Amino acid sequence: MNITWLFWVGAALCVITLFLNLVSKAMKFPVLPILFMAIATPLVSPWYVGLAAGLLAWTALESIGEVVVVVIRKKRRL
Repeated sequence: MNITWLFWVGAALCVITLFLNLVSKAMKFPVLPILFMAIATPLVSPWYVGLAAGLLAWTALESIGEVVVVVIRKKRRL
């Protein structure tokens, strides 16, 4: 079963998320996403898969951070 399409759909969603963060000025300059992509590019072949993997890793880490903040805020309200 070939599910590479799932990887590319996820990568496209990450690109859209990064674009929206930049346009809405939630993120001024994407230093960390660029760093993640720069690290993953030489590690994963071909290079464009490395770029996508780095962006996926950054988006996953950012999402986990946002969930943790929401959970902490909810606990403080109780």
